Amino acid sequence: MENPQRKINETCIATIQKNGNGDLVKVDVEIPDSERAINDLRNIVENDNCDVMDLQRRFRYYIRFYQDDTYKLCLPYAYNDAYIKSEVKAPMEITDKEIEKKRYWATRDIRRMIYSRHKCYPDNLKEAVDNAMLAKEREWKNKRFEKYNRFH
Repeated sequence: MENPQRKINETCIATIQKNGNGDLVKVDVEIPDSERAINDLRNIVENDNCDVMDLQRRFRYYIRFYQDDTYKLCLPYAYNDAYIKSEVKAPMEITDKEIEKKRYWATRDIRRMIYSRHKCYPDNLKEAVDNAMLAKEREWKNKRFEKYNRFH
């Protein structure tokens, strides 16, 4: 008797595999629930206390089960066209050094932009730079999230 919680093409995929005796048997392969992971990553994007590195660490946590950061992909086409021989690859990681370099150059550019607008540095320069960097960090997190969302 089949498990009523299992739904073909929703919670699992029905496959035919050879068992140890060489007989063909029906095997249900679980479909990982990526919705929880996506929501968790989205929450990090929306949290101003988290940065790109926090997002990347959480993504690495969720893909730790995939060997070599890849997994096989099956698309809903005709049966004989459905299996892709290549793999989906996880986005490249950003190093702490790379993100610090991005932050340095972004901060410099923001200071220059503020100076060019006002022809001098305003009294609230630190606050203006902090707000602009917060927006820049959100932009970077959103771009990374888009890549992670495509992978999951």
